[in-house]
Amino acid sequence: MAEGERSRLEKRFPALAGRNVQAVIWTTTPWTLPANLALAFHPEADYAFYPVEGTSDALLLAKAVKDQAAARWSAKGNQAGPPPRLGEPLAEAKGTAFEHVRFRHPWIDRDSPGVLGDYVTLDTGTGIVHTAPGHGWDDYLTGVRYGLDIYCPVDEGGFLLPEVERFGGKRVFDANPEIVAFLKDRGSLLQAGQEAHSYPICWRCKNPIIFRATEQWFIGLDGEGRLRERTLAAIGDVQWFPAWGEERIRNMIATRPDWCISRQRLWGVPITAFYCKGCDKPVMQADLCRRLADLFEKESADAWYEREAKDLLPPGFSCPGCRGAEFEKEKDILDVWFDSGSSHAAVLGRRPDLAWPADVYLEGSDQHRGWFHSSLLIGVATRGRAPYRQVITHGFTVDAEGKKISKSLGNDVDTHKLIDTYGAEVLRLWTIMVDYREDMRFSDEMVKRVAEAYRKVRNTCRYLLSNLYDFDPARDAVAEADLEEVDGYALARHRQVVGRVLDAYGSYEFHLVYHQLVQYCAADLSSFYLDVLKDRLYCEAAGSRRRRSSQTLLHRIARDLALLLAPALPFTAEEVWPMIPAASGSVHAAVFPAKEAADEAVLSRWAQMLDVRSAVTKALEEARAEKRIASSLEARVEVKGAAAALRALREHAEADATFPGNLANLFIVSSARLREAEGPLSVTVERASGAKCERCWTYSEKVGRLDVHPGVCERCAKILETR
Repeated sequence: MAEGERSRLEKRFPALAGRNVQAVIWTTTPWTLPANLALAFHPEADYAFYPVEGTSDALLLAKAVKDQAAARWSAKGNQAGPPPRLGEPLAEAKGTAFEHVRFRHPWIDRDSPGVLGDYVTLDTGTGIVHTAPGHGWDDYLTGVRYGLDIYCPVDEGGFLLPEVERFGGKRVFDANPEIVAFLKDRGSLLQAGQEAHSYPICWRCKNPIIFRATEQWFIGLDGEGRLRERTLAAIGDVQWFPAWGEERIRNMIATRPDWCISRQRLWGVPITAFYCKGCDKPVMQADLCRRLADLFEKESADAWYEREAKDLLPPGFSCPGCRGAEFEKEKDILDVWFDSGSSHAAVLGRRPDLAWPADVYLEGSDQHRGWFHSSLLIGVATRGRAPYRQVITHGFTVDAEGKKISKSLGNDVDTHKLIDTYGAEVLRLWTIMVDYREDMRFSDEMVKRVAEAYRKVRNTCRYLLSNLYDFDPARDAVAEADLEEVDGYALARHRQVVGRVLDAYGSYEFHLVYHQLVQYCAADLSSFYLDVLKDRLYCEAAGSRRRRSSQTLLHRIARDLALLLAPALPFTAEEVWPMIPAASGSVHAAVFPAKEAADEAVLSRWAQMLDVRSAVTKALEEARAEKRIASSLEARVEVKGAAAALRALREHAEADATFPGNLANLFIVSSARLREAEGPLSVTVERASGAKCERCWTYSEKVGRLDVHPGVCERCAKILETR
């Protein structure tokens, strides 16, 4: 204890009379002990004075960790010597009782007052934290709060200053064992050994780093400028994708300290300040900064390093404080995040086609504390608002197991090999397939699946284009009101997909663009609509209304599909575009299709019919597996069910009786009929009667009975006669 403290302590705790009270601290950085200026106690923790048997000593530590600490002192491998044996507590007190109590440094002639800190933990150590304001963030804040010196007796090279008694001039990590040995010799050591714990290391060389409090330049966030307050308000004016980005950066701005903008490097954008040699005061004025900015515009920032201070300052300039005329240049440079955060000022607002603020900033999720962060602070500080309207954040690419992709791990990706194998378009499609808002997994198997999806999309486009060779929209297009019923449904479904894709593009949810378009091509088009249309496209008269109705929809789908695919598959879309009738120029010079409301009544009605179609398809597959039919056109089906369940199908069948009929076309069979009956829906499959039409392959009893074209069905015979 410090001189005078013992008697005051004895008055408060009479049981300590005649005792040599010592506070027990615990540290993993003995080299910081020369900088100790305080001992931190948790205000709500319970502390006790434990007598050391056989001595007049009493050790002060937290009750919650006493047994744990005593066990460490007695553990095998403790280099401090025989452990002390502690008796029952002589006295107890809360941590608040030790605020401002002065303890004595173990070997340096100075006091270390007791201070309070909520950061003191009771999971390890002694509950009393050695505090060196020059060597740690919590310590620094505590030092500021209690008015302690921000003492840092370590130089830039990591060596203790000569003023440090006994250990001056030693490298900090080399001093560790010597300090431990010195404490042991003085009888001030209770335990020494190896401790496994987290410690910051250099990201580049992986060596441990040290903390030093040094003079720096800061931008204050609070006070007169209210930068923090104004920045928090500006965050709400920005659209954040994904939405959680707003809360993340808001919390960072709300809790961050003042911005340290200086760095100690040999070269960079200089901090344009001067120091008067007469009074050592810094000089930084707006007019000087503007003068230097004009000079840097001509000669770059290298002028700061190439010229003397007197050549950078105006002729006759003198110190505002002491009127001195000799100056030194600031050696620190600006934080590189200040450089990148200022990029909007260098790029935007200088040309008509690049207005300020930016429409969007796009970067990884780590940039909430980096580029997004510094740009926001600088934008608000200099122009009163964020330098961007929207911010998009993406995750990082990882392998199939979620590990980061790195050459050192051996899981890096050879993109040139991928492109040679699958093509660049497949790789582009992968980028929209994954949800970029999270870390994005990448594997060969995943690329293979994307390549298969690309083939489906490309084959869909080929089918569409191959059936538009004789279609002129201006001459052949059918009005919406006159479309065939299945084409009307296809239009409603198409509008629904287009709307969803446009919404996904608008909210930057590109993975939804992928899933909507791939699913649309594979399921709605290839597996249903285009399959149903084959009979009409290949067998109806070329200029018939029924065929032109189909082509009207195919043209609409092909055009919109090319436009919607263009951002993701630019070369594929550009390849498709000129083959679409009436399309001109480049697909990338065209605009997205307009968003139109889908007819929900049509979609609902067709959902019922498609459910029945699924049941029919399943029954046909079973018949094929049983060898009763080889293809669906060899079948005729009967669907039995309640009147309500069959109502939409009956209306569809009555809309057009042209052989083989709407129902047969819907099911892709030769004959279909409906039969009302109680009970659940059921499907009966039989072989179609009649013979196979040589032209459309549909089975009809008229085949072989017609005089003019005996080998075809009645529908095909009529078409052939009108040629």
